[in-house]
Amino acid sequence: MKYKTTKKINKKVINEILQIKQKKGLTPEAIVENAKKKTSPLHKLFEWKDTTAAYQWRLQQARVLINEVKIIIEDKEYYAFENISIEVGENKTREYYEREEILSSDQLRKKVIQTAYEQLLYWKNKYENYSVFTPIFNGIAEVEKAMQKKQKKIKAVA
Repeated sequence: MKYKTTKKINKKVINEILQIKQKKGLTPEAIVENAKKKTSPLHKLFEWKDTTAAYQWRLQQARVLINEVKIIIEDKEYYAFENISIEVGENKTREYYEREEILSSDQLRKKVIQTAYEQLLYWKNKYENYSVFTPIFNGIAEVEKAMQKKQKKIKAVA
């Protein structure tokens, strides 16, 4: 099998993960246990300063808390807030917006649609080997066509 490397994950990291899988089974606990060794190629991928790691964990808990807030519209439950990446100068930040804010802003609505589209393509790629989802893949193909048409119109105007 051929594995893809990224900025964060190189061949050494992949090999280490595969060795852990073979020896202990692939679990987050096994990864962290192995990464504790300073000689492990995984070590530098983790935050080992407890104060910083604790703060990062609290941020994750805050994200989970935000996602617990739901609203009900016409007897249907929705997440109250949507996480949107916003560019401020050269920096990107993530902020949560209410559904009404998003629906009333062209910029925010476009960002949500683009994110949803990217997630849809990710999902399609992840499950493309499962034929039970063929009807969904056909629907995704229609969405892809519509998105490509929109992109062509935007480029033509620009």
